[in-house]
Parts: sequence; structure tokens; C-alpha cells
Amino acid sequence: MIDIILPVLLITTVVILMHAYLGIEIIKRQIIFTDLAVGQMAALGVAVSLIFFNEELRYLFSVMFALSTSLLIAYVSKTNRYIEAFIGIVYAFGLSSIFLVMSKSPSGMEHIKELTASDVLYVDFKDVLFTAFFYMILFLILFSAKRYMPEYYDYFYFPVFALTIVHSVGLVGVLVVFVFLIVPAFIGISFNGKSPYLISVITGLALAYVGIFISVYFDFPVGYTLSAVLSMSGIAVALVVKND
Repeated sequence: MIDIILPVLLITTVVILMHAYLGIEIIKRQIIFTDLAVGQMAALGVAVSLIFFNEELRYLFSVMFALSTSLLIAYVSKTNRYIEAFIGIVYAFGLSSIFLVMSKSPSGMEHIKELTASDVLYVDFKDVLFTAFFYMILFLILFSAKRYMPEYYDYFYFPVFALTIVHSVGLVGVLVVFVFLIVPAFIGISFNGKSPYLISVITGLALAYVGIFISVYFDFPVGYTLSAVLSMSGIAVALVVKND
């Protein structure tokens, strides 16, 4: 059992370390559903590659769809004050398009379930090492851009955000990507401390580990259990912590 659970715990740790940082930025920018829209469009790219190209160009299509979506959102955020409405429209387009594309496949619904909340129990140590290395490079890019080229930071942030979402969706699915990105960051910011990132990481990891334990102990689907545990915790924090 430990050889199955340990990679799950490690990949969860790596993903939350990256997502907590990106999530804080997303909440501060007030474009909270960006990751959901980008993740949905990345999943649409996977669906297109699956149905029309026998999944041979899965990663390429996923990156193309996610990058174009993130850049589109970045552009519209500069030109339209109702950016959250626009992001919702993009999400609706991505979700409906996935169902349209997958309707041509006999196993379409199973693929949709996988894209929504992938079974993270299938990850192995190679996934952990690659993800850790990949996210470390992306984090260093953001750190360097913020320090040395702050005026161009957005041009680095959104592509890095898109690449992170693409990779994470392949590991845990769109829904889990969303809760990992938003809930820990929301909790960290809610406490108004000097270290929102540290609070986000600590609470995010604690909740994720609890969710994994619950899913294994009660034989629940891991992805949906993680989503439920983190979401309920976010709701509880919102009810208890007052931010006027």
C-alpha cells in the first residue's frame, strides 16, 4: 500500500507548493475562475487530440488550447472591466465543447470523468520527479521576472500559469486543479498574515493529506474526495474568519 500512497502524497505536495503561489496571484488579480477556464480548455485540447488524432498530439493540443486561453484572458482583462463574466463564458464554451467532441466516442463519458478528476493513485515516482523539476523551472522563471523585469511580469505569469495548469490537469483533473489553486490561497489570504504563502501551503497540504486518507480508508474516489474536503474547509474558513 505504501508504494501506492507515497507517490500520491509526494505529487500532492509538489502540486500544492506551485499552485499556492499561483493561486494567491489569481485571487489578488480578482480573476479567480481563470484556472477553471484554462483547465477546461486544456481538457478540450486533450479531447480533440483523443477523438481526431488518436491522442498522438495530446500534450501539444492541450498546451495550445491552454496558452491561447490564458493569453486571451490576459488581453481582455486589460480592455474589459467585466473580466469575470468573460472568463465564465470561456469556461462554458470549453465545457460544452468537450461534451460535443466526446459525444463521438463510445467511451466519451469515461474520458470526461477522467478529465474532471483524474485518479491520482496512478501517478508514480517518475511523475513526481518530472513534476518537481518542471515546476521548479517555472517558479524560477516567475521569480526572475518579478525581480528583474516587473513591468513585463504578466507576459511571463500567464504562460507559466497555462503550462502549470496543463500539466496538473493531466495528473489530477480540472476540478482538483481548481481547488488546489484557490482553496489553500484563499485560506492563506483570509488570515491577513505576513506569510499567506506559508499558511496556504501548510493548510493545503494538511487538508490534502486528510482527503487522501479519507478516500483510501472509505474507498472513495480520490479526486472528488480531495475536492470535497478542501472546498468544505474553504467554506468553514469563510464563515469563521472575518475580512471587512
